[in-house]
Parts: sequence; C-alpha cells; structure tokens
Amino acid sequence: SAPPSGSPPPPTPRLCVYQGPSPDEVALVEAGRALGFEFVGRCAGGLRLRLLGVEAVFEVLNVIEYTSARARMSVVARSPDGTVRLYCKGSDTTVLGSLAADTPPDLLASTDAALHAFARRGLRTLAVASRVLSPDEWASWDARYSEAASKLEGREEALAAVAGEVEAGLRLVGVTAIEDKLQDGVPEAVATLLDAGIKVWVITGDKQETAINIAVSCRLVRDAERLLVLNADSPAAVAARLRELSAELDARERGGPGAPLAASPLPLPRIAGGPSLSHLHVGELVIDGGTLTHILGDAEAEWALASLGARCGSVVICRASPSQKAGIVNMMRKHEAASAVGRARGALAWYRRAMRTQTGRMLSVGDGANDVAMIQAADVGVGIIGKEGRQAVNNADFAIGQFRFLVRLLLVHG
Repeated sequence: SAPPSGSPPPPTPRLCVYQGPSPDEVALVEAGRALGFEFVGRCAGGLRLRLLGVEAVFEVLNVIEYTSARARMSVVARSPDGTVRLYCKGSDTTVLGSLAADTPPDLLASTDAALHAFARRGLRTLAVASRVLSPDEWASWDARYSEAASKLEGREEALAAVAGEVEAGLRLVGVTAIEDKLQDGVPEAVATLLDAGIKVWVITGDKQETAINIAVSCRLVRDAERLLVLNADSPAAVAARLRELSAELDARERGGPGAPLAASPLPLPRIAGGPSLSHLHVGELVIDGGTLTHILGDAEAEWALASLGARCGSVVICRASPSQKAGIVNMMRKHEAASAVGRARGALAWYRRAMRTQTGRMLSVGDGANDVAMIQAADVGVGIIGKEGRQAVNNADFAIGQFRFLVRLLLVHG
C-alpha cells in the first residue's frame, strides 16, 4: 500500500564501506557489488554473500596468503551445495602458467590480447582462476598444509611447496584491470628531479606495457619509441643483449644512428670519482623481472647491467619482486662505490669512496609493504603515507604525504 500523504519517504539503504589490505582488493569487491555479487559480511566460519539477490553462505576452509615468490593468493571454500573449490587470483603470468593443459588455445589467445590492451592503457591487471576439489583430495591436501604450517624451520618454503600442489590444473575465470591514478604533481616532480641531475629508476610489479605507459605519463620516459628494452630468457641471451645495448649507447654518444635524447637544460656537475653526467638522457632502459632472475647473483652480469643503467637517464624495471627491488639497490650501490674508487689504492681509494658516499647517496621511495626491502637497502628511505598502508612509512627514514613533496625534501631541505 502507498504511504500516507505527507509522510517522509522511506530511508535509502546505505551501502557498506569496504576496507582491505590494498586498494586493489577493495576495488574488486566494489566492482563485484556493482555487478550484483555483493559481499554482505562475515559469519561463523564463513562469508555471507548476496549473489544476484540470493543470499548464500560460503564456508572458508583455507586461506593461502600472498607471497612475492608465488605472486598469487588462494582461498579454498565450500559452497552451499557442498562443492569444495579453490579460488586463485594473482599476476597474469603466474596464474596463466598454472592453467590446466587442456585449456583452449583460442581462450588463451583472447585473454592475452585483452591483457595486452589493458596494459597499454596503463591499467594494473590480475588473473582469476578456480579448481574443484573432491572431498578426499581436499582432506589429504589439508592435512599436508596443516603439517607444513606447524613447522618451526623452513615453514615458508614448505607452505609454498604444498600450495603449489593445489594451485595447478586451474580453470580460467577471467582477468581484471584496475586504474592506478597518479597523484597530483607527479609528472612535474619527476621532471624536476631529472633536471636536477638525479637519476630516477622506477621498480614496479606491473606488466611491462603498464610500467612503460605510467613512465610516459609521469614524464620519466621522454621517447617511448626509442626505449632500450632488455628482455631475455637465459644467461647467455642476457649477456648478448647487454652487449648490444651497450654498443647502441656508444653509437648514440658518438652521434651515430640513434641520436641522444634531449639533455637536461641545467649544467650537470661531475661527482668526485663518479661518471660524467653530460649524457644524462642518452638512453632510457626497460627491464622485466624475468630477466633480472638471470642477472642478480651473477657478479659479471650485475656489473654489466649497473654500468648500462648508470649511463641511462632513467630506468624502468617491471614485474620485480620485493627481493629484486632490494637487490637492484644493492647492485647499484656496489657499482657506484667501485666506479668511484677506480684503480686507486690505499688512502686515495678510501678518500674517493668517502666522497662518493657524501655526494652520491642512494634514496628509495615507496608506499607499500612490497617496498620495505628496497627502502631498507638504500642509504635514505622515504615512505609515502597513502592507501597502501603504513608499512613503508614505519620502515622509512622520512615520511611524506604525497610524491610531489619529495622535490622540496631533496632540493630545499637537502
């Protein structure tokens, strides 16, 4: 029946405000609600969902937490009809590599095309897959998982090994793409730092296309058509590609086939014992995390990469794990110290190393938990307070509210 005339309208139901460990997860849950698949709340032993208007309770049996080594996380849940199913989300390379062998090739091709299109637009992508487990299969695996979780030594390795057993033979559900908007003033801040003679490296876990688009939008990459790309799948291929890129930089410095990029308008001094900065923008380098696995730990390859990166105006490293982020910082610190010393010995070597430490410090900036290792490895760490949590801030030397404040911190306060 209609409400009596003059009575106030019924109150509009208020939507729940979701909170999560990362803004990406909150965005995914909010997108699901917009499509009719709503997370209502938690209950004893499970989750209460509203699926296209019908409420259902899913019992959560196991949660396999995200780790940088696995690059994914999974949940095992029992649906109202009793089916036990594993749900997995993570980086597209990891999840797609764990799909069942009989996955249709045309599905993989269309998925790869969609991921490529999303990445070129600068969106952060994830893949989602699932797998049905029989009750006996789940019970046997759960016993091994509980045993691994109870270990005092080698617990993480044991958990990863057991998790890999069940995170295989998956069926693709779909992919997601989330826009990661830049803060105000980021392009101007990066341009100012580059013009001040500061080498800027971006180390991210995003796909290569996404990382390049973000680097272009924040003015870190000035000519995307002439990027030096270092992608290789073996140590021999890495060594060969490093030699090719070094030769290309030599040609650019001589004014050869690839002319240098626009140089900084400011006079760039030579740091005592360090390399000349006159060719600051002679090249811009892009590396993927898979290539880094063949470089980090190999002293010769590390020196070749550090030498190449030191000659480039900017470097973009994509699909990097937290340990690789810290490894890059340590690699460049050792290279800069060795370059400053050169062939000097004794007191002269000590003096050059000390001057390099004073005039050429390594600074890391991050806003999330996956940046902590990199922040701690640098001479100075800066944490940005934001939606990614406070782990970076808690482990940093300085905390700022926005990236653009870094310009004042460096160029005014020193």
